Amino acid sequence: MPLDRRQGVQGHEGAQQGNLVGQLLSLLTPLVEKVVEMAARSKTMQKLPKVAFAAIKKVISSVMKAVGPIMKKAGALIKKVRDGIKKAITVVIKAVAKAITTYPRDRGRHGCPALI
Repeated sequence: MPLDRRQGVQGHEGAQQGNLVGQLLSLLTPLVEKVVEMAARSKTMQKLPKVAFAAIKKVISSVMKAVGPIMKKAGALIKKVRDGIKKAITVVIKAVAKAITTYPRDRGRHGCPALI
């Protein structure tokens, strides 16, 4: 069964009665509750998150306008490097495959021609 808010606060207060900081916090808890409750009812406090998030959105948009072209150029560079590595590996694999397919098969145990 879940605890309601009062039971949680009472449990918190009971646990902190042993130290001075805990006692001070238990005295401040009702005041903090009232301030939070008043802020939740206040029109100004309700508008504050909207204004804050609008400002954050504006900053992020500005940063992305500057970072976007850099990221595109970095992506193109990464693609060129990846393609170059892929091409080099392909050449090596083809050379190994050719060496394997053209290697004479009639060699003996130690690479010497088989005695017939």
